[in-house]
Amino acid sequence: MKSKLRKRTSANDLYNHYTVRENLIKYQNGFYLTEGINDIALYENCFWLIDIICHYKINFDIEFWKFSRENNTYK
Repeated sequence: MKSKLRKRTSANDLYNHYTVRENLIKYQNGFYLTEGINDIALYENCFWLIDIICHYKINFDIEFWKFSRENNTYK
């Protein structure tokens, strides 16, 4: 029997099972991360990006950030 597993080549495929934002993890300086964001930062070694976002945070309870790629560059 052939396996129907497909190769995961994007972050969307690798982390698409994180659908609930209820599990919050205390980060630093009073910030909390969802379990999915914490795991992405851990497995992709990009806590530096989380640090930048926390540094530039505006005074809101919740912020949503969207990263997209345009012409092989990031915006």
